[in-house]
Amino acid sequence: MDSAPAALRQSADVGHLAGRVRQPWDVRDRARDQRTAVASVLPGLIEAGHATVRAAEGAEKRRASVVLSQTYALAQQYVAA
Repeated sequence: MDSAPAALRQSADVGHLAGRVRQPWDVRDRARDQRTAVASVLPGLIEAGHATVRAAEGAEKRRASVVLSQTYALAQQYVAA
C-alpha cells in the first residue's frame, strides 16, 4: 500500500498538474457561471500544487511553482468574480 498523500501521488508529475490547471481555465473562459465552473476543483488543485512543488527538485521545482502560480491566478479570478 502506498503511504504518500493522495495529492502527492496524483500530482508529483508537473506536466500532469499543468494539464489539470489548464482544464478549469478553459472551462472558466466558456462558462456562463464562472465561479461554479471552478469551485469544485480549485481546492484540490491548490493542494496538489503545493504537494508537487514540495516533491520536485531543480528545474522541475521552478516549473511546478509556475503552475502553482497559475492556480493562484485562477483562485484570484474566482474570488474577484
